[in-house]
Amino acid sequence: MKSNVTIKFKLAGIKTEQFAIIEENFDDTAKIEINVDFKFGGNAVQKGVGVLASFTYLNQTKAFLKIAIGCHFQFDDEAWSKIQSDKQELIIPVNIIRHLAVLTVGTCRGVLHAKTENTKFNQFFLPTINVETILKDDIVIQLETV
Repeated sequence: MKSNVTIKFKLAGIKTEQFAIIEENFDDTAKIEINVDFKFGGNAVQKGVGVLASFTYLNQTKAFLKIAIGCHFQFDDEAWSKIQSDKQELIIPVNIIRHLAVLTVGTCRGVLHAKTENTKFNQFFLPTINVETILKDDIVIQLETV
């Protein structure tokens, strides 16, 4: 698909899939790392794509803060026909999936702030994420039909 094709969609839902503070694993003197993960899903009935962004804050190898947010995007009929390769799968151009991922990361950033507000863990912002280094190719999603 051409990268300059217009794809219309809307944010249809947000879900906090995971949030945990494991205070006993927190060490304010240790180096902190963040693991980043993205997962994608699609639903043919709702003409939707889900993006799950997960972030785990670690002191060395011990997780002390975890958050996973799912954003659900619904596509209009014309856009859906552009990304549906057959009845079983979608092929989402890399520029579109990056955009959906950026929206999901921003949502995750806000949820993280809200859930840690007025705690010592509010100091851990979700930094900017260069999704171009993570998502390099079009994404193929096997569709659910329920």
